[in-house]
Amino acid sequence: MGLREIAVVLAVIGTTTGVVTAVSAGKQSRKQRQLERLRERRQAIQRIREARIKRAQIENIAATTGTQESSSAIGGAGSVSSQLSGAVSFLDTASSINDSIARLRGFESLVKGIGSLATVGSGISIVAAKNRAVKAAVN
Repeated sequence: MGLREIAVVLAVIGTTTGVVTAVSAGKQSRKQRQLERLRERRQAIQRIREARIKRAQIENIAATTGTQESSSAIGGAGSVSSQLSGAVSFLDTASSINDSIARLRGFESLVKGIGSLATVGSGISIVAAKNRAVKAAVN
């Protein structure tokens, strides 16, 4: 087996290892992101639940005191709804940012894989050029 063949075999092994690692990292990243989304959904549900309880408490107190039509009762209930909307909006924005980060990490893995293939190609070209130079020098 010549130097060129050895270089090709080593390059293929290195590239295969890199590709397998990138694919494995991509799968792990997707699983991690799915867990993060589930956690975010649970947080949103918990915040909605807490806001409903607070609003119901405000409405219950207002009804028992006969102030359900007062501006304080209406304003308090509206404030709870507004805070909930802000919290859910924040969670949506954070989720969107996390999705963007995950996509960029996937793109990074792809670029690294392409880089590995380019390295293999250039390594094979260098070995081939050296072989041609040696043959030309011998002849």
